[in-house]
Amino acid sequence: MSANIESDVWLNPKDDKLYVGHDAFSLSRERTFHALTVEPLVQAIDQANSANAMHVQNEESELFADLQASVAKDDAPWWNGFFSLGVGNTQPIQLMIDIKNNPHKSWQHVLKALDPLRERGYLTRYEYGKIIPGPILVVGTGATPVEELAAKHKRDVFYDCELTKLSGPGPKIGGEHYPWNATLCPIASTDFSKVTNDYKGIHEPTKKMNESISRLIHEAHERNIKTRFWDTPAWPVYARDRVNRMLLELGSDWINADDLEAIAYF
Repeated sequence: MSANIESDVWLNPKDDKLYVGHDAFSLSRERTFHALTVEPLVQAIDQANSANAMHVQNEESELFADLQASVAKDDAPWWNGFFSLGVGNTQPIQLMIDIKNNPHKSWQHVLKALDPLRERGYLTRYEYGKIIPGPILVVGTGATPVEELAAKHKRDVFYDCELTKLSGPGPKIGGEHYPWNATLCPIASTDFSKVTNDYKGIHEPTKKMNESISRLIHEAHERNIKTRFWDTPAWPVYARDRVNRMLLELGSDWINADDLEAIAYF
């Protein structure tokens, strides 16, 4: 089991704080990035590791340390993910941060805001060609400036590549091209309506459409990159379900959903 959380982040120049909302009209003083995104994740992963003897020293961990040691694997990570799948679970929560305005300044504020997770060692990291898993994988999307990520040899944030451009050249920074690969882009996304000529799911998809989507998914999977199609139909329900089923059958990795209860029973 895994989950993708997306936060639409706006930087308010009046107070230099990050707020969360689908658009600028849905913002409020209470809807800060810290309150709605960072702090709940801190609490969730802290709770999942409250008795983890490899992580904390308290009465709980002392009580269960011997049991944990008896079943631990040598190559298991020290952390327990939010979705407990047993010893050695390394499936992170994927946090996608959609930068909505003032990209470079917003991104610097985002990096600082992630400190409570970073200080606990909860963020998946990239270091000199190697991925070091953590219980949370942070991916910048929207207006996230790729030049702030691609050239770095050490970072704990990643990028959401454009799915339709993976076969083209990667970003050019300081005169050097950087490839689209899984160490930069664990996920690649694209606008479903654009790649399907605004297909609404009312009728069965054509063979040509299926082949086109399959080709995009295959190109990503060849690079070990997972795929996501956004702006998929949400209504009517049978059309939404038809599109979701089609994407799953064609091998796409993530399904977009606003109605969490409905997608849980899909």
